[in-house]
Amino acid sequence: EIEADEQREKMMSDQENGETNENEAIHEDNNSDKDAIHPIDEFIAQETTEGSSLQILLSNLKAFSQPEAYGDIIDDTETETARCARYGFEYNPAITKRRRVFMGSLIADDSWHVIAAHAAEAYGLYHTVAFIESNTTQTQTVRETRFDEGSLNYRVLQSGIFGPKTDVYVDFRVDVGKDIPEMDAFYRENLQRSHITQRWKDAGMQPDDIGMICDVDEVFTRDFLLALQSCDVPQFRPGQDCSTNVITGQGFKFEVVPDSFRGGLYHHPQALIGECIDKVGDANVHKPAGRKYLNNPGLIGKRIYQSRAEGSDMYPLWEPWDFRRGSDWNRILEDGRLHTAFHFHNFFHTFDVLKNKYKTYAHADTSQTEIPLAATGVSPTLQTIKDQHENPTMLDTIDGRKPIMLVDQSYRTARLKELMVEIEADEQMQHIENPI
Repeated sequence: EIEADEQREKMMSDQENGETNENEAIHEDNNSDKDAIHPIDEFIAQETTEGSSLQILLSNLKAFSQPEAYGDIIDDTETETARCARYGFEYNPAITKRRRVFMGSLIADDSWHVIAAHAAEAYGLYHTVAFIESNTTQTQTVRETRFDEGSLNYRVLQSGIFGPKTDVYVDFRVDVGKDIPEMDAFYRENLQRSHITQRWKDAGMQPDDIGMICDVDEVFTRDFLLALQSCDVPQFRPGQDCSTNVITGQGFKFEVVPDSFRGGLYHHPQALIGECIDKVGDANVHKPAGRKYLNNPGLIGKRIYQSRAEGSDMYPLWEPWDFRRGSDWNRILEDGRLHTAFHFHNFFHTFDVLKNKYKTYAHADTSQTEIPLAATGVSPTLQTIKDQHENPTMLDTIDGRKPIMLVDQSYRTARLKELMVEIEADEQMQHIENPI
């Protein structure tokens, strides 16, 4: 009995010690979580200065949220009916949940100004974000990758900026066309883009999901994204022949900063129902057909949109390049006249990065790196920056929706003042006596 009592006491002592150790471990884990630095805070501390536009923007982004999310039960039919009508759609009560959207884009030297604006607009609405980063530009210029796994940039992307349920991937691709130096830059660009659909498939994309191909600086307005998720969009109904049923956004084009823009609309992004997408739809129903391969046989070719497999009434599944080239079809406006997307063109962090883009990417113009800013493609914007850098107001004049994350006046003012410093330095370096 004495031995049994001693054993019981020992067991109780061990149990108590075990609980104490476990509680201590939990306490340490909780303290570790509390002590962990949020990737955005870490980025702000390392990469920004006090009062800078990027510090303001990323601080706003960290605190940002929106109520809607993919997969939500649709219970406010009155709101959805009105939303659908704005885009010429109807609301069908049979659609009870918001559709899932899978976004795909290349990513390279895109600034955090662009990434933040895109992430906020689509917050919570993407199921999957599939980025592709390459070790070369489209002109085969070797570049240093920014989003390697574990890097600070990578961790910020995955910190929840696109929403708490959104999975964000960055897949790295080498230039598989390196042995074809004569390959056109746009072929090379879309060769990189072609890997997006494999990521979508791996992430569980289904035929009734939506695929969206864009560049990082392009995004549908939030209201239009919500409409695509809840409305009876004829091009998204089951049983498509997959000929021209892509949906095209009509983008309001900003230039360099939110308070500078030009007229006209930009015909991207594109969205398509999953049953028509490469690796997701049924390739036995939508059989491959003719493509123009030019000087890279079998590697990547332009879709011949009117081409079908012999004896078939169905058209082939769409690859990412097909989205980009399908911008003539189903261009949707809000209320028949207003934009349904944004294009944040040339929103680079500095003008030096912008010049590098002109030299090394698909729109390459090697002359643009050694000449004054006033002689580059952004010349008209320079005067706009000069006129507004003390009090930006141009964004306020837009007829239609404005980018959610870029309306902050303190951000806009700080951004213009930063660029003014660069403009003045460029003019001094170029010895411009009568600047614009």
